[in-house]
Amino acid sequence: MRVLPVVLVLVIVVARDAAPASAAPLTAAQVNTLMSAPTRHVRAVDGAMSLVVAEGMRRSGTFADLVLALDQSNVIVYIETGRGMPATIAERLFLAAGPEGHRYLRIQVTGHPQSNEIIITESLNH
Repeated sequence: MRVLPVVLVLVIVVARDAAPASAAPLTAAQVNTLMSAPTRHVRAVDGAMSLVVAEGMRRSGTFADLVLALDQSNVIVYIETGRGMPATIAERLFLAAGPEGHRYLRIQVTGHPQSNEIIITESLNH
């Protein structure tokens, strides 16, 4: 299953100047702090996607760097499992301007993505 390649390339472009790359995965405590912060910029809408994003940050330094870069940017990303999407669509992205110069991305992924698929796809596209 092909998951998020176009979206992750877009996220790299959007966040490229926001933070230096460290390429080190985050600890469980760092992930918990980041995922529970009310001002976080990457927001998983459903529980399954929240687990995938958290595991990605714990296992992949590149994935963690992307999330941290977005956290320092003016982009807020909502990631969710897209239910009821046409079978021909693997993922889709919605863009919206927000107040005070913020930009919003809404990412929908079909089915129930496995964390390995997202982490591996992200690593290949970086």
